[in-house]
Amino acid sequence: MSSLNPRRLTRQQIARVVGNDPELIKAFEALFSVTGQGADDIVTLTQLVDVAQQSADTADARSTSALATLDRIASALETMALAPTVEPAPVAETLTCPTCAAVREDLAALARRVSDLETAP
Repeated sequence: MSSLNPRRLTRQQIARVVGNDPELIKAFEALFSVTGQGADDIVTLTQLVDVAQQSADTADARSTSALATLDRIASALETMALAPTVEPAPVAETLTCPTCAAVREDLAALARRVSDLETAP
């Protein structure tokens, strides 16, 4: 790791490299301050990239799972939309007792409710 972590150049070393040009000295000093201290920054950035990649992988897996769930929901809705509707059974009109008449009225009311539910949007 020490070979990846060069020591910071001094102003005099930079001056030797750039031929004592004051503008180039300042430019190189600014460049070295922007690029950081060396390998420690590279290690930190590498770790941040790894964490970002793990987060992206997790998000990708979750989105794949969500898409599969949505596909199953869409298939179920298509099946329900194509399913035949059940017609209510006709109420027998031959019942004549008072209790039977009340039951017949209840059944007719239930049949209307079922019909309304089936035709509701």
